[in-house]
Amino acid sequence: MLPASFITDLNPLIIASPTIRSGTTLLQRLLCSATNALIYGETCAHDLELFLTVCQSRALMYGAGKPGYAASLSQVQAGEVNDWILDLMPNIDGYLDHLSRSCFGLLTYCRDYAVAAGRPVWGLKAPGIKIPTLDLIRQTMPQARIIYIHRDIVDCLRSAKARQSVRSEPEMKEFCRSWADNLRYALKFSHEPFMHMLNYAELIAEPEKCLPLIAAFTGTQAIRADVLRRKINTRAHDTSASAPGYIEPATLTDAEMRIACELTASLREQLYE
Repeated sequence: MLPASFITDLNPLIIASPTIRSGTTLLQRLLCSATNALIYGETCAHDLELFLTVCQSRALMYGAGKPGYAASLSQVQAGEVNDWILDLMPNIDGYLDHLSRSCFGLLTYCRDYAVAAGRPVWGLKAPGIKIPTLDLIRQTMPQARIIYIHRDIVDCLRSAKARQSVRSEPEMKEFCRSWADNLRYALKFSHEPFMHMLNYAELIAEPEKCLPLIAAFTGTQAIRADVLRRKINTRAHDTSASAPGYIEPATLTDAEMRIACELTASLREQLYE
């Protein structure tokens, strides 16, 4: 359990997905097209994951050693300094309180910046978010909401292969396992009020149905449906792109298709067939 000081009132909207190439960029663009939303990118999400991991490990370590730290501090303050005091610490509760402020200070700034810009719906995009990170977000930010976009593994793989994010059979297997594990875990919360599950294919095929649901869940206003017409999966000046800002998906070999089907069959049947 994390200390109470690690529980915040921050209320980010997290765009999550089981892997990269699932449609998080499209969803980020859609939400940022709203007049009252600002969804930051993966750089901020990576910083959040780093700080959450550090804070959790330190909270556990310092919490477990709290009696020893307190005894050592008491001895030194009483003048007993002829001992090994390499790990002398101040009051642990106060130290952890300030550690939590440091951890969430960056996210607090992200919120305040968005609010000051007149965009009170704010958040981060975190494709391929790991299960422990998802749990930490839920523990430390109970007011956070998650819009979880998922896409058929075959389409994710074709895009990832084109981007050279997967280059070998072991990498492809790990990609498929992560997709299945992360998506299966997220589906456990599909009926919880903090979670909105979104099928990428449905978003593309039925925007008139999906966009109002997204707006209702997120509180966004005036999402621009025309954003859906522009395909973007790289920077406009990327020389490997077939068109400005877009790299066409690659074709999967028969062996690659077998890997995808063998490792994800049950979920694909449940969600896409």
